[in-house]
Amino acid sequence: MAQVITGATKVHEQFDQSTAMEYHFLDTQLALFYSKESEASIIFQVGAGLSILITCLGLFGLASFIVQKRIKGLGIRKVLGVSQWNLFYLLFSSFAKQILLAFLIASPLAYYIMDGWLNKFEYRASMPIGVFLTAGIAAMIVAIITVSYRSLKAANSNPVSSLRSE
Repeated sequence: MAQVITGATKVHEQFDQSTAMEYHFLDTQLALFYSKESEASIIFQVGAGLSILITCLGLFGLASFIVQKRIKGLGIRKVLGVSQWNLFYLLFSSFAKQILLAFLIASPLAYYIMDGWLNKFEYRASMPIGVFLTAGIAAMIVAIITVSYRSLKAANSNPVSSLRSE
């Protein structure tokens, strides 16, 4: 690099001695051009992580509340012979419907916002539908993991103890 810069400086001085030679490296310039996006990326990643954590805590609390509210009905169903997986499906289906509805509302909105942001760039990346589907599947998996602990605990509980407290 030093030899190239020295050679370029000599050529520049041959033709223009009144101005100083100014040079920049492409990787440094690109880093300067995208520095705001890099900083925003870090902020968005931290914000997304905190949002997911708070959402999981809220979802766990909501699942605990719903299970506690419906514990007698679940006990009666269990006494009548409903399997544990049917009880889990009964509890999780309402969450799944809400997550699907949120996905259907959020995906077009996110696409619109991201499309507007990406239009500012000269060389823009495309937004495949797979990214949104992956996000929706990931949200459903996180919800299953979060709700399953409380739901399976309720499904495995002794129905006599829940029905006894009248």
